[in-house]
Amino acid sequence: HAPSSMLLLHGLLLCGFGSAIRGKDESASLYFGSVFDSSGAIPILQQEKWVTIWGNCTSPGATVTLRLAGVAVATTVVAQDGKWTTQIPPQLTQWNVQLHATVLGGASTITTVHFGMVILCSGQSNMQMCLSARSPGAFGSLDGAAEAARAGNYTGKIALMSIQTPFPKPVAPPWNGTTCLGFPALKDPLCRPEPMWNAVSPGSNGTVRGFSAVCWYTGRLMFEALGGRVPIGLIVGSVGGSPIEVWLPPGDVNTSEACGIDDPPCDINNNLTDSIFYNRFIEPFAPYTLGAVVWDQGERDVHCFAPATNHTARYPCLERRLIDSWRRVFNSSFAFVTVQLPGYIGDCDAVGANPAATYTNCVPGVYNMRVAQDAGTTGDDAAAVAVTYDLSCSFGVSPPDCPFGSVHNLNKVPVADRIVKQLLRLTDQVGGVSEGPRAVSASARQSAAGNWLVTVSLRGGSTPLCMNGTQNCDVCCSDPTGPSDFDVSTDGGVTFRNATLPTTIGSAIQISVQLEEKPTHVRYTANQGFPQCAVYNSEGFPLFPFYLTVHTETDKRAVGEETRV
Repeated sequence: HAPSSMLLLHGLLLCGFGSAIRGKDESASLYFGSVFDSSGAIPILQQEKWVTIWGNCTSPGATVTLRLAGVAVATTVVAQDGKWTTQIPPQLTQWNVQLHATVLGGASTITTVHFGMVILCSGQSNMQMCLSARSPGAFGSLDGAAEAARAGNYTGKIALMSIQTPFPKPVAPPWNGTTCLGFPALKDPLCRPEPMWNAVSPGSNGTVRGFSAVCWYTGRLMFEALGGRVPIGLIVGSVGGSPIEVWLPPGDVNTSEACGIDDPPCDINNNLTDSIFYNRFIEPFAPYTLGAVVWDQGERDVHCFAPATNHTARYPCLERRLIDSWRRVFNSSFAFVTVQLPGYIGDCDAVGANPAATYTNCVPGVYNMRVAQDAGTTGDDAAAVAVTYDLSCSFGVSPPDCPFGSVHNLNKVPVADRIVKQLLRLTDQVGGVSEGPRAVSASARQSAAGNWLVTVSLRGGSTPLCMNGTQNCDVCCSDPTGPSDFDVSTDGGVTFRNATLPTTIGSAIQISVQLEEKPTHVRYTANQGFPQCAVYNSEGFPLFPFYLTVHTETDKRAVGEETRV
């Protein structure tokens, strides 16, 4: 059914935080949590999952009955503190359904809901970048003003909910969230200390303008991919420059498990303690049932402030802890997509590891973080990676196409497109290929000319494989004999030497490299800060970054394994 029109937000700063729950009638004895309030926008509940519903009642011990479209679907008893919570069974996609709560012989309350897809977006500055900057030169995405002007096409179809943050610091603040609690300078008489859904409103003063660009495009492209039939709810909690540790719940950072102890913290420079942003920007939404989480973070953990060193080695464990703990607190088996780091000026090896590398003035670790981000999702069938190294900015600290630093690509549409492709597969909405090939084995032989030919077998997607220049490449794929994004080690991964551009051989690629000894390891996207020429499957998705042991053809067992791949 076509969605009905929705009430527009009555004030740009109407907002909410926490689980204190009051309806419009303060004398009412029964009411839903503020996240189920339909006065700002009709709430989106997650379809096809058990959905948690909660509220308050002034009659402890009373039995609350929930009805959907007049049909009883759940009952629960009010606790002594006046809170009640229950779950309603999975529902198919629906628009404008009445959700009615009653106490036998007593009060009742009613709201209207949609059942669709609920997506929580979080991370640091690439997630926080707003759709449209409030002034020229401010932190906003490419063509964001035009996108914001068109946003009215999605009013009543997509709803927004977020926690207002102090970054970027607003002056006469525009709307960028649903609360001002905790930031006294942002307090406003219209501000409600409770999270609630807000309607999409277009233009320079609308709710979309200050919303996360990555999150907005993810929701808009998801809505379109599902044929405009499924309502989309977008929730954002993100803060620029934040390490993953501040997004984990208390008790999930410093454990005796493999993650180790967070001492010293990554961001002691800004007095950011573990769990601080989880407490402020994530926990207030719990236990709202989610369908998916999009995570765009990792830059800070590559480069922690002294005395801490980078947390790349701990990252796979921390990312798994974040996924597991958020699924626990939201009581949701949601799909999870992490956005892999692009190339930027912070990418390089330790000094001397690759003397021929084409980068300067940088910090080691970005390639390692890409591998760590991927490792954090390994073994989780409901988690995936959106690869973005080929969507990097052009080379430089703050190149013209990326004026806010080369880590901040302004074009968020292709990033969101890859996120959506992964989410559609993970949520069983659409089948097929949603990512690039992966390297599964590598072998090498020495040619008659004396150079080494390294063959890497790939799996994932269709052939033929192809090579194309990355989004803002300089040399791109123009020099087949020049350095590529592949390099090879002869000493167990201590030092590396650049290889030539690959040639494709069916579902494999082959690179050539001049070495004095036989190769031991090969890797991809580590030797250039800004990858230039990417390998793609026929579906158009790039090869995953990788690090593999190389077997030479004198190793009969390895040769046999290569043959079977």
